[in-house]
Parts: sequence; C-alpha cells; structure tokens
Amino acid sequence: MFLEVKNLSKYYKRSDFWNLKQEVIKAVDDLSFNLNKGEILGVVGESGCGKSTLGRLILRLVEPSGGEVFFKGENLFKLNAQKIKEKRIEMQIVFQDPYTSLNPKMQIGEIILEPLFFHNKIKQNQKESKTRELLEMVGLNKDLSTRYPHELSGGQRQRIGIARALTLCPELIIADEPVSALDVSIQAQIVNLLQDLQEKLNLAYIFIAHDLCIVKHLSQRIMVMYKGKIVELTLSEDLYAHPLHPYTKCLLSAVYDPFSSCEISLKLKENSSDLTLYQGCSFYPRCLEAIDICMFKEPELICAGKEHYTACHLVKEGVK
Repeated sequence: MFLEVKNLSKYYKRSDFWNLKQEVIKAVDDLSFNLNKGEILGVVGESGCGKSTLGRLILRLVEPSGGEVFFKGENLFKLNAQKIKEKRIEMQIVFQDPYTSLNPKMQIGEIILEPLFFHNKIKQNQKESKTRELLEMVGLNKDLSTRYPHELSGGQRQRIGIARALTLCPELIIADEPVSALDVSIQAQIVNLLQDLQEKLNLAYIFIAHDLCIVKHLSQRIMVMYKGKIVELTLSEDLYAHPLHPYTKCLLSAVYDPFSSCEISLKLKENSSDLTLYQGCSFYPRCLEAIDICMFKEPELICAGKEHYTACHLVKEGVK
C-alpha cells in the first residue's frame, strides 16, 4: 500500500478564561483510509472539520494523539527527527495562502531551490538550469527568478509554491486548499496545472478543498469529513450520482452544476443544539432525517456498495 492511515486522531484541550472547565476538541477522530500511488483523493467538508489538520498529521507537521500512518510500508510516527526529514523528500505540501507561505525576503529562484540546498542535493553550478527547469514546469518565465513574492500575482505565487513542492521530486503532494484564495479564472489554470503534473509525473495527491465542483473535476475518489470524522468515502462519480449521507447531500445541494443529474434540495435544522449533549452521530443535531438511534449510538463507517463507504444509521438500518 502506498499510503495507509489507521485510526488517526488529533485532540486539543481548550479551557475557559478561568481554567475551570476543560473541553476536548476532536480535530481528527479515528480516521482510517488509504491512497494508491498516482491517485488523487479529494477531501471536502466545511471549515473546522479537520481537513487541514489531517494533511499536517500525515506529514508529521503536527504530532498525533493516536493512530498510525504508513507510507510505502513504513510507519511515519516511529521515525526519529532525522528519518522523518529524509522521508519528507518524498512527501510535500502546497499551502492555501500563496503569499504567506513564501519568504518575502528571498528571491523566487532562492525560494524554489531552498529544499535542494537544505537536503544538500544541488551544486552551485546547477542553480540556474534547475531554476529554469522548475519555472518552465509550472508555466512561468525564467526571468521571474530574480523577483520577490510581492512582485507577483496570486496565481504566479501559487505556481511558485507548486514548483517548490516539486523540487525534490516527491511521490505524494498534499494540496491544502491551493486555489481557495485565487480568482475563479486563475483557479481553473492552477487545477489544470496540477492535473497535468499529476499525469506527467505520476504524483499522488490529497486534494483538500471546499469547492465540490473542483474536487469532482480533479479527483478519482472523494472523502467527506464532518467534525473530524469520515462520513462518506467513494468514487467521485458515485458521490455525485448517489450520495448517501445527509451531510453529503447538504453539501451537494449548495453547489450549482447545470450538468448534474442529481437534484437535491435540503436544509439543516435551524436550531442545532450543542453536540456535547449527544453520544451518537455528530451530525444528529443538524440532521432532518435523523432517527432515534442516531442520538445514542455513533455510526460506524460501513460498505454500502462497491467502493462506497458511509457512516450513517439510515443506511445501516435500511431506511434508505
């Protein structure tokens, strides 16, 4: 298996002003899934559902509360600092904000080549040719190498972020909402670039996004997250044609797609109560389709069809 995530969790403790009451925030809660070499897995969900935390956990930019991540058969959480540094050559990340992720005091050429110098994988006489190669790979002119990030547009800066991620020839790239801060026309260009690079270099992506249309266009499989958990995981076309979880349906109902045959119009409960009152499904307080068992028992992620998994009592109980 190329990438395997087992029971991955990340919990944070939050206290009130007087430190009298502590609350556990489950940013990522017992996630398990896998990713094949050269595959694009889309991860969607509303803000705060744990998408970005998941990406950082896989790269060990954030230490987990529990679980395991196996990359090409090796448990990343058992590697020491030196070993994980070497392993990150094969795993890279593209951040959401293309401006804050670039050092404003460094020229573009220096930013792109920084990973190579950090890992001692380039000589001084190779700098110019390597910079030109990477800039051309992401569709930029070599003359930009002497400019600074503030002199570039948002789309150009994101292309630089992608070029930097490709510098070490990784096999896995985690794209953390790489187009959400860009104009719509620029978003399409960046998505097409990522798709072309994936086909050319046989890259595997974990593509984190809010925009379901972009995820559908780019991904082979889609994983829907809600409050740190997987609520649905299936092939891209199946998710849009036959969504099973009520939360997935709500997400899709907010997307206008004139070419979609899936007509959904759903609303959430207006008065969504505090989740801490319930021991069952995390979506129960907002779900209009909930049944009694949803309040008391947390649903398991079950197979509801060919490569179609969902965590919903309605499916398990045969209600739908």
